[in-house]
Amino acid sequence: MIGGGALRLPDSDIAPRGERTMTSHLSRRGLEQLRRAAERHAGDTRVPGLVALVGHGDEVHVEALGSLSVGGPPAARDSIFRIASTTKPLTGAATLALVEEGLVPLDEPVGDLLPELAEPRVLRRPDGPLDDTVPAGRPVTTRDLLTFTFGFGLDMKMYMSPEPWPVFVAAEQELSLATLGPPDPTVQPGPDTWIARLGSPPLIAQPGQRWLYNTGAAVLGVLAARAAGTSFAEVLRTRLLGPLGMTDTGFWTADTARLATAYQPTPDGLAVRDEPGGAYSTPPAFEDGAAGLVSTVDDLHRFARMLLDGGAGVLSAEHVGALARDQLLPEQKATTSRRPPTRRSSRRALVPPGGRRPSPSAAVGRAQWGPLPRPRGPLPLQPRIGAGLRRPPRAPGTRGRSLEEPVRTDRARSSPWELAAVALPCSTRPRCRR
Repeated sequence: MIGGGALRLPDSDIAPRGERTMTSHLSRRGLEQLRRAAERHAGDTRVPGLVALVGHGDEVHVEALGSLSVGGPPAARDSIFRIASTTKPLTGAATLALVEEGLVPLDEPVGDLLPELAEPRVLRRPDGPLDDTVPAGRPVTTRDLLTFTFGFGLDMKMYMSPEPWPVFVAAEQELSLATLGPPDPTVQPGPDTWIARLGSPPLIAQPGQRWLYNTGAAVLGVLAARAAGTSFAEVLRTRLLGPLGMTDTGFWTADTARLATAYQPTPDGLAVRDEPGGAYSTPPAFEDGAAGLVSTVDDLHRFARMLLDGGAGVLSAEHVGALARDQLLPEQKATTSRRPPTRRSSRRALVPPGGRRPSPSAAVGRAQWGPLPRPRGPLPLQPRIGAGLRRPPRAPGTRGRSLEEPVRTDRARSSPWELAAVALPCSTRPRCRR
């Protein structure tokens, strides 16, 4: 037993002195390094507790450190966390499943399903008055929502402006959209009211012009629900969570004894933001596809294994391969105030191929969900988990898979890609490296 709640691996499967045996891809030295790295981030003044998982094929190792709250019960392998923006790749995958079913068109206007966004106006300047607008140059499409380029979302400049942007004030303070700041299910209205309110202020940018974080995934939840004729939670359950056995993932949990407490960092230390019996203990009015889910490390492991296995019957291999490709055009990146990383970012990896936006810098089979730079002011903090995929060093003389070569199910299990689902705070979680 490495630590509290850790999965014990057979001694024969962990090589001594950091060496790997013919049957093990997880060395004792590597697991000790994982634990030391995790321990540096756990504590009552940083993150009270964390859960980390690393796996290769059928080998899985879990670390559970600290507690679910300051002075509270210990974190365990089955602890439940608010996964915040890790919700987004699940929303993207569920949307792609509806694309495959023919329920959601990828490159057609969304106005038939979302008439609230059928004829948007656009601000002349992102920080300008709400009545200084021009017509949208073209309709919003599902692809725009998947790539966060439909024209509305979080721009880091709005946090750094000496005066609040009128569109920020309207969205967050007047309309209670909770889409340009931390998630807050207690203030968001139901999906029909939410999307109607989103359609009332103008867009920040022309559709397809620039990358703006977050809101596109929230809109996808409404789009998916209307396309399937059910709730977004039911879309996720039938297309993703049920088939993968992700039984602890949802927009709320009744098992609050396993749910971590969320904290707000303050100059005087951590202040409670949400108790286990709070916002995520009852079904929310709005099922937020951008940041609304709770989950466990094993459920995220199942999701990541699905990607590594080429879709595992949930998505086509073609769509899974597209999850690792850059979907932004150079001109879209050039107009982004804080550019998404040039490699390894799932922020731009929610869209299937459509005859455009190839990127020689991305490799099929690699994905990561990483945090945005921290804006000014405090953000919520909680014991948490995140997910990424990491590739071990290549053997001499080998080459990476071509960008356009799809992930094939018959090759996925024998590939060298390994999963790392690590519980670290957003501001300190390391990026996956080769």
